[in-house]
Amino acid sequence: REGTMLVVTRKHGGTLIIDVQGTPIYVHVLKIQRGCTSIGVEAPREWGISRSELPERASPATGSA
Repeated sequence: REGTMLVVTRKHGGTLIIDVQGTPIYVHVLKIQRGCTSIGVEAPREWGISRSELPERASPATGSA
């Protein structure tokens, strides 16, 4: 088993902080509407963040996915 899944409940305006080797990643709940949740992710620009349903593409910072 590679990792563990933490399941949390957040209300509109809530934030989850993920610490990655001393660098905080912030996940914000921006909007909840008709069963759909909009989230915002704050992370260093050089870190690739993508949606799992999209095909991988080259990162502008590194030239790799």
